[in-house]
Amino acid sequence: MHWLLGGDFNSILRSEESYGGTIRGNGTSHLLQDFIFDNGLIEVEFQGDEFTWNRGQLWKHLDRCLYNSSWANYFPSSIVSHFDCVGSDHCPLLLHYLM
Repeated sequence: MHWLLGGDFNSILRSEESYGGTIRGNGTSHLLQDFIFDNGLIEVEFQGDEFTWNRGQLWKHLDRCLYNSSWANYFPSSIVSHFDCVGSDHCPLLLHYLM
């Protein structure tokens, strides 16, 4: 069964997914990393700005789409567009896929 999970995970996976603000640890979530690894998930490639959330001088990649290998086989051309944040501190995502 192919499936995709997307939205605000409120966590970064790597320290490079955060820019600015004060440094208090690297901010990565081992729970999210373990969830992705344990379920064999893959992050959908994106186009647009790397950071999907900001507050003041802090930018982070919190929003993402993840899929399993069955989805990747059925929709190999999947890509997520990151649009500009307007009216929210999160940017909207749009998933594109071809069969």
